Amino acid sequence: MLKFDYFKLPNYIFAADLTHNEFAVLAYLISLHSNIHSKTGDYKRVRQTTIAHSCGIKTAQTVSRIIKSLHEKGFISHIIKAYRPDNLIGTYTYVLNTEKLCGEYTPIKRSVFTRNLNAKQLKVYLYLLKCIDKKLRYCWNSFSDISNALKIKRDDVIAIVSDLVCERCIRKTRKLRYDNRNVYSDNVYSIKTVRLIKKRLKKELQFLICPQNCNHISTYKNKFVHLYNSTLFALCQSVFLRVRGSPQNRSSIYKPVVLLRK
Repeated sequence: MLKFDYFKLPNYIFAADLTHNEFAVLAYLISLHSNIHSKTGDYKRVRQTTIAHSCGIKTAQTVSRIIKSLHEKGFISHIIKAYRPDNLIGTYTYVLNTEKLCGEYTPIKRSVFTRNLNAKQLKVYLYLLKCIDKKLRYCWNSFSDISNALKIKRDDVIAIVSDLVCERCIRKTRKLRYDNRNVYSDNVYSIKTVRLIKKRLKKELQFLICPQNCNHISTYKNKFVHLYNSTLFALCQSVFLRVRGSPQNRSSIYKPVVLLRK
């Protein structure tokens, strides 16, 4: 896990008195890199239009009102204005109150804000990441649990989870109960990706596919049965190998092979 690819999201903000947009803006400010750290807070310099685009908010004026509300609630201690040479207001710098954002945290990838999620979707997604067990790599929160924890209607939670699954942000699995295999239990959510494992070719086939070994193909003539070769496309369509009682292995190769029958 690379250090700069993740940021620490305090678990406290999930239970804080914040609207969905306030939660999204605060989480985005926390995720920004900061070169200035002090005892009073971390300095974050970013445009309001950038915040609006990353958090799924329509206008920068809405972001301005949200930041003002966060300042009143104590999450932002200072708002520093910058003026351009033409005396117009430039990019703001926000000082986050680190004393209020301390405690237990969840490591989150910074790329989460590039998924084009709105504020509600972002909050549900981050909450599921927080609930995922580190050893099991999944969580089993019900729709009612998510609804009560985030103060979102249950119908909205069902729709949001469905959207997150369609966007491939999370994976949803339905498991059967242990006592009754005809009834499903709670949903299981995970973000573990499935990697395709390619089967290794047998040494004999690797030797044949390699172009520089075409001159030594006679050493394997006892293992050939037959070969169909297309001279038009220079494509060997199939190679059948006989390996001491094992089943026939079939593979397509894209190099012409000289056929030597037994």
